[in-house]
Amino acid sequence: MPIVLDFVIYHRSYVEPIDTEFYENGTVDHHVSVKEKGGTGFVKAYELKDSSKLLQPGSRIQLEKISYYSDSIEILWFYGSQAGTISLMLGPGYETWPTDRIVNFLYKIISIPAIDERIDLENQYKTMTSALKLQVDSAQTATPPLPLELEIEKKTALYGAYRDLDGVATKLRTAHDPIISSDSTDYAALAEGVENQLIMLREAAEADRKQKSEQAHIQAIRNLQKSESGDEANLENIFLQLDKSEPRTESDLGNRAKALQSAQETASDWLQCLNLLALAHQDTTADRKRLDAANQHIVRLQASLDAARGRFQSRSLDAKYQSMVSRLAELKSSYAASFGTPAADAAKMELRNQLNQMIANRESAAAMGNSAANQQAEQLRVELSRLH
Repeated sequence: MPIVLDFVIYHRSYVEPIDTEFYENGTVDHHVSVKEKGGTGFVKAYELKDSSKLLQPGSRIQLEKISYYSDSIEILWFYGSQAGTISLMLGPGYETWPTDRIVNFLYKIISIPAIDERIDLENQYKTMTSALKLQVDSAQTATPPLPLELEIEKKTALYGAYRDLDGVATKLRTAHDPIISSDSTDYAALAEGVENQLIMLREAAEADRKQKSEQAHIQAIRNLQKSESGDEANLENIFLQLDKSEPRTESDLGNRAKALQSAQETASDWLQCLNLLALAHQDTTADRKRLDAANQHIVRLQASLDAARGRFQSRSLDAKYQSMVSRLAELKSSYAASFGTPAADAAKMELRNQLNQMIANRESAAAMGNSAANQQAEQLRVELSRLH
């Protein structure tokens, strides 16, 4: 923008701004209108020796007055307290020129916001229309068809492109922009057409989702029913094994306990399946009756296992007690032989410990239902009291 920020003082009373003349071929002249005493005046060329007095590009100036002459248009401008004129040297007959020619000439000198906006719109329009073909091609129905979600995604992108283009095109048409004068495409109608396609695609996607959901629901019910049937069959096999056998060893007791734990876990899984089937509105009345019967069977088997474990423990206590009886006889003999010797106190203490262990053994046996154990424990307490 070669506009000079300078002025000339004549006769100590006149301050004349520097005016600028622009020609379409790019030529720029500067001059000052000089007024002599008596009212006469003339134009004097102004020589710009360096660029230090130029208005910097990007500066904001205020346009105040436009004057029309036979070969030019003159615009008065202000920049703070400084002023000058811009003359567009168009030549005779410029009145018949298209308006855009004159506006574009002025725009080469001054950036006008309205024209800036229009140029931005034109650039957007060019970019968007050049990219539109790819989006249209991408949104075409493929063979075989793409998944509905992907179809919707592509159509949605195309719909947005049409809507955006319609907005830009509408603004350009309102401004009577020549770039769109040859484009009669109705982008709003195209957007509406894609929107209708999207409605149908979304309805199809929703129907497909419901169908898949229903199929998944049915499959889930079948899986639960299959799992329930498997749980019932597993319980029957466990019951069959436990009902026909009796524990004979400690190892048998351990295996039986593991089998019962497995039965309890299977019954719990079966109950969970029934609860889920009930949530799916399936009738589980008959199945719950069978599960209740199975749980009652598990309770009976557990009671039987507890009784068998008690019998094993009682026999173990009796066997240990018999070995203690033999050891007691030995300790009594040792104690009797130690009378009057330094070893008597130690022998007595060992005998007392043995009696206490035997009493504890008999109390445990009595707690497990051994009727003779109470009497045996009482006899041992009497013997223990005599050692005081």
